Amino acid sequence: MRPFDDRHWAGEITADCLVLLAEREHFYDPALGHDFAARLTGARSARVHTFAEAGGGHLHCQNGALQQAHEVIFDWVHGLAAGTVPHLA
Repeated sequence: MRPFDDRHWAGEITADCLVLLAEREHFYDPALGHDFAARLTGARSARVHTFAEAGGGHLHCQNGALQQAHEVIFDWVHGLAAGTVPHLA
């Protein structure tokens, strides 16, 4: 994933963005998600959420803990609707 270069377009994204990461991601370095979020300079809001091993959602795509991912996603959507989503949490 590291060779994929989004530097030329990531700052043009103007939507609200949620970046989901897994603490023990085994396909790519989770730092890539943080790097991407930092380049979302034009986003209305950008939030990074890392699923920790303690909560059980620490593997790729929250394998085995999809309900946790849904909770985070739906809470984020609810926060957007309520106007309470912080920038880069």
